[in-house]
Amino acid sequence: MELRGIRNHFVDALEQRGGPVDPRRPPPDAEAFLQNVFLAANICTRRNIQQCSAFILQHVLPSTERTELLCRLLFAIGKSFSPREPGKRVDTTKNEPVYTGLGKIVNGKVQQSPQPHFQRLQVLYILSDVLMTHRHRSADSRSPNAESISIIKRYLPLLASLAVFRGTEKFTRSNPHLLSLLKIWHDNDIVPELTIVQIHTKILSSDTNNLPWTTLLARLNGEEAEITQLLAREAEEANLTLPRRHGVTHDPTAPWHELPAANGLYMKRLRGYPLKAAAFPAGGYEVQGSGAPLPSDLKSDVQALHREMLLQFTKYTNPAEVQDIDALGNVIYKDHSRPTRNYWGWSLEGLPKMKEQREMDEANARGYADLGLGGGRMDSVGRARELAASGGGRPGVGQGFVGTGWVDRGGGGGGRGGRGGRGWQGRGGGRGGRR
Repeated sequence: MELRGIRNHFVDALEQRGGPVDPRRPPPDAEAFLQNVFLAANICTRRNIQQCSAFILQHVLPSTERTELLCRLLFAIGKSFSPREPGKRVDTTKNEPVYTGLGKIVNGKVQQSPQPHFQRLQVLYILSDVLMTHRHRSADSRSPNAESISIIKRYLPLLASLAVFRGTEKFTRSNPHLLSLLKIWHDNDIVPELTIVQIHTKILSSDTNNLPWTTLLARLNGEEAEITQLLAREAEEANLTLPRRHGVTHDPTAPWHELPAANGLYMKRLRGYPLKAAAFPAGGYEVQGSGAPLPSDLKSDVQALHREMLLQFTKYTNPAEVQDIDALGNVIYKDHSRPTRNYWGWSLEGLPKMKEQREMDEANARGYADLGLGGGRMDSVGRARELAASGGGRPGVGQGFVGTGWVDRGGGGGGRGGRGGRGWQGRGGGRGGRR
């Protein structure tokens, strides 16, 4: 029932029912495409896979709405291939979509379909070929179909979880094929590394015989619902436009006390009066540039403010249960991109850099070959001690500078002239010793 409903929505989106139809361009044949999808799931050949991927690249990928419906359709098709007992034969001669391309007599027996987990894997091969072809055609992340490619990548973990689940089958596993596919995506930079790690985690959790099929479907349906809500919210945020007025939605006659606080930014001055209705025009002030898409800076600010507002609905966190300082005194930030710093402001990431800089300075240091890199006459500490021992390079004790009026305060030699040197006469010197 679910597959039929999604299939009808997908066919309507392809044929543009309910909208303008260009008679010069007939709508794509959606029914033939669906037959090719089931054919590729049953008989996985290069030709069958490329038929599906070529149709998707031409008719589906240019529209994000069609791309989302396609991913939901392939996910529903994957769920329709439910596990069956090993060795059990089915009647593939029935006129049903799941038996497309089968039903022939081979070696006196009716041709059977592959194991269900391999059918789901071959559905994933279709999207993989789409990603590979798009990557080789356009390596720019800002291509017109970048949003559609992003939607496909979000559904990859769900389809991978379906493809790896084998039920009670013990001898044929699709796990090695999926791991090989992940390596291809990683080597060709098709999927981000974070998504590959997420898919690998899904593979490990789904490749088990202890997990019931119904439990897996319940978990994946919940994850699909989260993806759908996220895509709807992103589509709504992408179409943000400035309203005509700051006011109550669909009520231009709202009283002033029900208008948002932003209306007061350009309030008229009412000398000696508090805020009154005369301060606002009916329905609030008109916004400059209303009806146009939000500028990129304003859009990012609005989204950041919205995320900040949603934090008030999160669950309360007990501060005693949060460890924000480790045993070495380093502050642990929730944002892993920030460098960890301890109480004194030192960054652990900066220590290797400081050591490297010190080693580079020592290796590139310049000096005299006979003096080395320090400790000689030009050493700051040694030179200071030498200057202090020699009197700082000043004239001899008891002698004054001629014509300056200044006399050395020291008083060793010179007899009683040790107290001399306080005179400020032209030749200085005061009283000297007894002659």
